[in-house]
Amino acid sequence: MTTKNELALLLKVARETAVSAGKQARAIIEQPRTITDKGHGDIATDADFAAQTLIIDTILAQFPHHGFLAEEENAPYPTKGPIIWIVDPLDGTQNYNRRQPEFAVSVAAARPLPNNQFQPLAGAIYDPMRDELFSAASGMGAFINNHPITVSAIHQIKQSVLAVDWSYNPSLGASMLNYALSLGKAVKSLRALGSAALCLAWVAAGRYDAYINFHLKPWDIAAAVVIVEEAGGKVTHLDGCPLQWHKSGLDCLFSNGRVHTQYLQHLHHS
Repeated sequence: MTTKNELALLLKVARETAVSAGKQARAIIEQPRTITDKGHGDIATDADFAAQTLIIDTILAQFPHHGFLAEEENAPYPTKGPIIWIVDPLDGTQNYNRRQPEFAVSVAAARPLPNNQFQPLAGAIYDPMRDELFSAASGMGAFINNHPITVSAIHQIKQSVLAVDWSYNPSLGASMLNYALSLGKAVKSLRALGSAALCLAWVAAGRYDAYINFHLKPWDIAAAVVIVEEAGGKVTHLDGCPLQWHKSGLDCLFSNGRVHTQYLQHLHHS
């Protein structure tokens, strides 16, 4: 059982580390980058590695027995503990590398469960270019820069703004593109930012009404799960089932809850 005070501390650390890493990334965005090719068009930069090191070192100094699940594998770190920190040091690396402002830092504290599952308890997503910090902890509400947020009130899919992103996997990317094209007349507008974490933070804040992706990693969405749910939204797989965490990747639908069933029905008939 995690007490309210323990949740508040986890949230505080998630917020502080996300902001510190984001400000560091913003400060060096104009500098030349060292790029690592991760395959299938995916990359990591020296800024990703620096942000992740800052986050993990800061958390370990306060919680030496906690574990981590992080995107970059540039250094060894503990993977087991009573709390697992799920970290995406720079979500939207391609944007960052091209000096585009759509990227974010995502930090979540989760309780490990049997069968390699997690229960996100607290999370923070920081947008350093807009200085917007989205955060939440279980049962404590969702916030942007300490102001409460809620999902949108849109009830009809035809009035909704949907965000999507393409997988680096060619076949999954093609499937997502075909699905997006099929949505043409079903939604009011379609968006693709290139940062899942930022899109999901915007779902929580009511800027988008839904987000669909065919293949995301736990670090892409762990913080967003608690933020969107605490803002009143809903999160499932594309078949409507509760999330099952897989390091290899998972599909997901995030929404304001009001249009969730309509999107599931559209997916089923696509």
